[in-house]
Amino acid sequence: MADDARETDTPDVRPDADGLPAADGLPAADGRPAADGRAAADGEPGPDAQEPVGGPVAGATPAAAAKDVSLATDTRSDAGEESQARLDPQLIGLAVVLWLLAVGIFVFKWDRLRVDWYLGNIKETGDLAGRLDETSMQALADLAREDPAVLSMVADEVLGPLANRDEFYRTAIIKTIERVPGPAALDFLVAAAGDYHGIVRANTYVSLGARAGRDPSERARVVEVLLQALGTPGDVEPMGRAFALTVLGDLGAREALWPVIREVRGARGAGAAVNREAAEAGERAVRERGARAFYKLAGVTPEQLPFDPQADLAARDAQVQAWERWFEEGGGTIPAGERFAEVFPPTDSTQGPSPTEGTDQEPEGSPQ
Repeated sequence: MADDARETDTPDVRPDADGLPAADGLPAADGRPAADGRAAADGEPGPDAQEPVGGPVAGATPAAAAKDVSLATDTRSDAGEESQARLDPQLIGLAVVLWLLAVGIFVFKWDRLRVDWYLGNIKETGDLAGRLDETSMQALADLAREDPAVLSMVADEVLGPLANRDEFYRTAIIKTIERVPGPAALDFLVAAAGDYHGIVRANTYVSLGARAGRDPSERARVVEVLLQALGTPGDVEPMGRAFALTVLGDLGAREALWPVIREVRGARGAGAAVNREAAEAGERAVRERGARAFYKLAGVTPEQLPFDPQADLAARDAQVQAWERWFEEGGGTIPAGERFAEVFPPTDSTQGPSPTEGTDQEPEGSPQ
């Protein structure tokens, strides 16, 4: 009966959930034995039960534990706020410095900022729309009228060492300066009359004429600039000379009458121009605009002294020589060496080929 003895002597010990025996054989509510051998009631730990690290204080109620956690959280929040409070003066100081810097730039660079804004508008409108931004041009002119420094900023776009290379943009700047009264603006335009691009030069002549029309005190200087443009044949391309002729006629500059005749007479052919088509168009403009200027300055009509810009060279030469005789007979002085016969002496090339030159045929009605 050894087996029965062993079963009788061995206490009834059953493993609890984690494999450890309960002291009195009754498992605790959480699977562990209570320290005093009694099972915990309603899932509450016994008096000697260990709490996990960071858990609520032993014996505390759930509400108290929640309050303690809240206090711990509030403590960390207060520490962060105190740290943030220590940074606030530095941030405020930095913000003040940046604000003062922005105000300084705004105050001391305001004119430059406004000028750059309007210049940018003018450039963008020209690039994207192919037209002049009249609003920005007028705004710039108004600023330049009040502040000479603004006028210099604007003129630098045409005359300065960093002048823009876009001829349409430079032309818009010329038209802007045209609107600014005073000798300083006139000086800038006179300088721009020597621009390297023909379009800019031609528009400068027109702007100078517009100013002289508004302010008669500028007329003498404007006429001088225009006569200089015509002074050296070939120094200014034909289209530029054509616009100079138009302005002289509009200003009624009778002192320009002989230069006008000379220019029309000299527009005889494109010569050895690189762009022959453009040169021919320019010379045709010289003849057409020069003829209109001649009639304005001379006070005669096309019926009295006719001229056909589209006629052949021989017909044009005869008509211009009639102008020359009229001018001299009216008391005009032709500078030495500038009469038609002196500039274009009769040669085989000017007389033109005979009707039968280069052929074996005799002219009709000639002797056999």
